[in-house]
Amino acid sequence: MMLSVVPIWTVSAVVLFYVAPWRIAAGHLIALGLFGIILADMCLSGFQKIPFTCSYLPGKSPAHRAFLTVWGTLLFMATAVEYEVNALRSPARFAVMLAILCVAASCARWWAVSRANLPEAGLRFEELDEPTIFALNMHRDGRMSA
Repeated sequence: MMLSVVPIWTVSAVVLFYVAPWRIAAGHLIALGLFGIILADMCLSGFQKIPFTCSYLPGKSPAHRAFLTVWGTLLFMATAVEYEVNALRSPARFAVMLAILCVAASCARWWAVSRANLPEAGLRFEELDEPTIFALNMHRDGRMSA
């Protein structure tokens, strides 16, 4: 999951160390990295398909969930920015913020790994429509055909 955070984190590091004082930049980069790990683990938990290898069936897009998730994240970010600015000014608040982010990252990672180990979490290469008629394959003698 860390690999998905590295590109944005690197660009942010270059910009922040150029613009902001080094302590504020370093504190923000630590918080940004932890928050990125949390988001990556939450977004990829239960991911069962390899991108661009699955056929697309109309009506299966979770666009409404993506919209609501982005909207909720933006509302959360408005509060989080104010909290982070106050935390960067006080070492005690910064330590509390880092502890909360570390616990949240650990919980998100545990959740993603536990969902990946479920029996139905195998990779799928094709999505199949549910059959209209489901045959039970029962015979008069009571045995099923192999």
